[in-house]
Amino acid sequence: MGDPYGFDDTGPTWSYPSRFRARLKSGYPLQAEAFVVTNAGCGGEPVVTVGACSGTSGQSRLEQRLIAYAPEVLLLMEGVNDLNSFGRPAINDVLAGLHAMMKDAQSRGVQVILATLPPQRPGGLRAGSAALIQEVNEGIRSIADRDGAILADVYQAFAGSPDPWIDTDGLHPTEQGYDRIAETFFAATQVNFELKHHTMRHTGITMRLEAGVNPRVIQKMN
Repeated sequence: MGDPYGFDDTGPTWSYPSRFRARLKSGYPLQAEAFVVTNAGCGGEPVVTVGACSGTSGQSRLEQRLIAYAPEVLLLMEGVNDLNSFGRPAINDVLAGLHAMMKDAQSRGVQVILATLPPQRPGGLRAGSAALIQEVNEGIRSIADRDGAILADVYQAFAGSPDPWIDTDGLHPTEQGYDRIAETFFAATQVNFELKHHTMRHTGITMRLEAGVNPRVIQKMN
């Protein structure tokens, strides 16, 4: 679940959820049909306050989605709508809300991959909180480290720069940006969930165990 970066299930095939799904299937061909990646994004949704998209907050809506989809892994990147709407006073609420969402998922046995927010392009029409992103991301990194979430550092993957990753509106990724987000989540998935190749020899028979990951993933990006 999460911010405007992922609300595009019916959008272009180069979007982040589509490319993440494609990476899973190409990276683990023996499991390709087993992967279920659900894009539970909701455009414009805030973490804490009520948003126009669903008539609720991301924090409230996540519980419903966890019950409905019963995922093994949650990809969580959210908070920019709160920052764009309310500025610096929203930082503590965003971090508290993300922490609560993460703990809710973990209490249900769901592994959480928590992402930092991408940089914004200053001067863009929708770049309403460019100066706050680094501060919020420091808090996100601390939450992940302290409470056992896996960190997908999207901001670092963009090298802290909007070029060439963020479009002219200052907020939404370009095609390259979506690809880099997918790549960052996929790398976190590989490092933390992949069962490495093993070769077993017994009575002259060689067996190669294919690398694999848990198949059910819900992406929370609004």
